[in-house]
Amino acid sequence: MTTNQCDIGLIGLGVMGENLTLNMESKGFSVAVFNRTTEVTEKFAAGRAKGKNIQPTRTIEEFVGALTLLTSNAALREKLGGNGRAYIRSQHRWEGVLGRFDRLISRARPR
Repeated sequence: MTTNQCDIGLIGLGVMGENLTLNMESKGFSVAVFNRTTEVTEKFAAGRAKGKNIQPTRTIEEFVGALTLLTSNAALREKLGGNGRAYIRSQHRWEGVLGRFDRLISRARPR
């Protein structure tokens, strides 16, 4: 799989993240995955994801580059009812990752 081909992306490869990824892939979706700890990504790629239509990424930049369709932060807020990003921030404290993600999407989104 080359970059910019994945239908969907998932950040976080805990038990739920791995299982969600495998479920989506089993339904025919190509999935890009990212985890803050690259060792977790590597272990998943070499184990449960091996031979599947799953693209492990090591940086948030690589993750964004692996996605086929990018949406704006406003569109994301609309889909999540306006509170999605606040919920992510309150639960996971990923301000640094989310900020970089927003900047990358803003640059990559077609005008």
